[in-house]
Amino acid sequence: MPQAREVTDYLHKRFGELGVQGMTRAHAERLAVLFVCDDLVVWSDGRAVWWMSDGALATYSVPEPDELWRLAYDRYRVISGGSS
Repeated sequence: MPQAREVTDYLHKRFGELGVQGMTRAHAERLAVLFVCDDLVVWSDGRAVWWMSDGALATYSVPEPDELWRLAYDRYRVISGGSS
């Protein structure tokens, strides 16, 4: 099981590779948060990933990194209107 910070660090890296700027990360011992953009916030405790977008909360068990990225990127594309 990954540490909470590893989950958000991974997503931060992947979004950064797309050129997404202005992201903010915060972490404590058992919780990490990544503010991707105004309408997408991701947080994790290492076992689960939650994100809030458009006022809705989604929860997933932490999947393999490629699947985690696909889920997060799909959500980002919806929010950003399919750009990037």
